[in-house]
Amino acid sequence: GIMIAVSIPGKPEAFPPNTIYSLNPAEIVLGCVSRSGDGFVYVICANSLQGIVWSGGRPAVIPRGIWPNTGFPSANAVCLAESVLYGFNGKRGPVRPQGGNDPASAFGLRVEPDMAAWNPASVVVGYSPDLNVVLYCHGNTALAYRRSFDNWSTPLTRLPGTVLSAVTLGGKLLLNVGGTLYEFGVGPGGT
Repeated sequence: GIMIAVSIPGKPEAFPPNTIYSLNPAEIVLGCVSRSGDGFVYVICANSLQGIVWSGGRPAVIPRGIWPNTGFPSANAVCLAESVLYGFNGKRGPVRPQGGNDPASAFGLRVEPDMAAWNPASVVVGYSPDLNVVLYCHGNTALAYRRSFDNWSTPLTRLPGTVLSAVTLGGKLLLNVGGTLYEFGVGPGGT
């Protein structure tokens, strides 16, 4: 199966051989998403979402399945908005936890027709803290989910090119388009 090794605190290059943990279900890890200080890491897999909880004791970490049947095509298809995970699943479209942390996609029903032809492997999801927006990008088109108002923008089609990835830095959402970073929400002449 797929194994996780935990480094010795303060020595990221040192992995004791007796601290190996298994993912369940066993899958290839596509990426990880976490916030510093939370003690929790989301593990992104193609067919599932898993988590690793830092226990601080023995065992040092506890892996656990979160969504055993809902995964993501790439690490770019997931972001954290504050402590809420948002992502794009090939079968369900936009997803986030709801209730007992089950995946919920009802918040994306209004934009389902706009996303119907999107290739899941090409979707990039990012978070803009200053605007409180989760941005779903495909090619040079994006849809912004406004968290404060629980609603969606109309399709944004004036992006400078195909969005390859996104990162939140200093409270701003930066989009990688052909190797150039663009700040979301700022363009010629203002926002």
